[in-house]
Amino acid sequence: MSFESINLNLIPTGDAPVIHAAQYDIDRPLIINMFLGEDAFTPTDLDIELQVRKVDNNIVTAVPDTVDGNTITFLTTEQMTACSGSNLCSLKFSEGDNHIATLHFFLVVQRDVLQGGLTSQSEIHDLAEQIAEIVPSVIGDEYYTAEEVDEKIAEIPTFDPTNYYTKSQLYTKTETNGLLSAKANTSALSTVAFSGSYTDLSNKPTIPDVSNYYTKSETYNQTEVNNLLSTKADTSSLSAVATTGDYDDLLNKPTIPAAQVQSDWSQSDNTQVDYIKNKPTIPDAQIQSDWSQADNTKVDYIKNKPTVYAYGDQMPMSSTDTDKVADRIEALETAMPTLDSAESSGTVGVNGTWQIPSAVLNHTLVIVSIRRQGLGNSAIFSVDDLKARDVGFMLASSPTQYGILKCDNNGLLTVLTLNNMNDVFVRAIGIF
Repeated sequence: MSFESINLNLIPTGDAPVIHAAQYDIDRPLIINMFLGEDAFTPTDLDIELQVRKVDNNIVTAVPDTVDGNTITFLTTEQMTACSGSNLCSLKFSEGDNHIATLHFFLVVQRDVLQGGLTSQSEIHDLAEQIAEIVPSVIGDEYYTAEEVDEKIAEIPTFDPTNYYTKSQLYTKTETNGLLSAKANTSALSTVAFSGSYTDLSNKPTIPDVSNYYTKSETYNQTEVNNLLSTKADTSSLSAVATTGDYDDLLNKPTIPAAQVQSDWSQSDNTQVDYIKNKPTIPDAQIQSDWSQADNTKVDYIKNKPTVYAYGDQMPMSSTDTDKVADRIEALETAMPTLDSAESSGTVGVNGTWQIPSAVLNHTLVIVSIRRQGLGNSAIFSVDDLKARDVGFMLASSPTQYGILKCDNNGLLTVLTLNNMNDVFVRAIGIF
């Protein structure tokens, strides 16, 4: 929908332009394009106000709905278009207290054929700011200044509303009479109305004697009695023992054996009650095991003895480890300066454990050496051989210093036995 617009020039150019509207138009855009001579004028940072003096001298003021560049748009209100005819409009520009310019145009309002009932009156968007401009033009010089108004107000007696009731807090006579008509005079009330006592009643009823009766809560009705009886048995259907409680009145009594006696280890007659069945065979007295016993039928024979290598003997390595050593000899000779290796060591006592670090276990070949503390004689094994079986070792030419070692699949070493030694020094080396 298009709306009528006008051009206003800060440099006067002739008669004031006209915008047309219908009576009682609401929110109809009044579009004003601003110019300064032939150039568009943008009212940046200026205060803008529209004042409409209607034909009945009532005044309506408004501020812009939008300012877009040099285009200013106002929206009409009912009071702005309440009076038909030619209404003078003044568009005022100011900057703070400084008046910049005032431009005029006419708002010509066409009469509404239905003759609406709206009464024309002033409509000022900010009365406090407009009084100084509007009052002189309406009533001339016969008015009070702001200071005089303040003095008049100061002469008015102070009113304290806390000493008075509002109408909403009071009843009118009609309301009071209506409330009273619904009440009874105390003189017309009986004594019991105030005492609340049964004895103050007249025409009291005769209350029968109920001492020979039971209340419902004290008795069962027929249905309740029948429900209780349904869970009971007739005495005629009970066995004799139900009322006598006598063991002799029981049917199918169990056979109770004769009095029990203690078992006798020496009893050989299996028909006697003290006979012990399935007696275990107890071997002869035990003796100490003998490492040197070669007859496996003897009780001192030691089964599954580990192989113990004499000092200086070479422990055989598995074919896999032998191949690994052979494959790496040449590499060791040429790559020794940059050899990828890792090692760790620790001291372990009898039944003690020592974990080979993962940094060592991650190498292809892992060698474990064992020696006494402070001595250089060592026994050397591969971790793969230690994982395969328990291995015995000897650390000196004398066969009196030896032990047994094992290793689980996670590289945890355990010293099973030590002879003539409290602990050993263990070192693990990982190569490649």
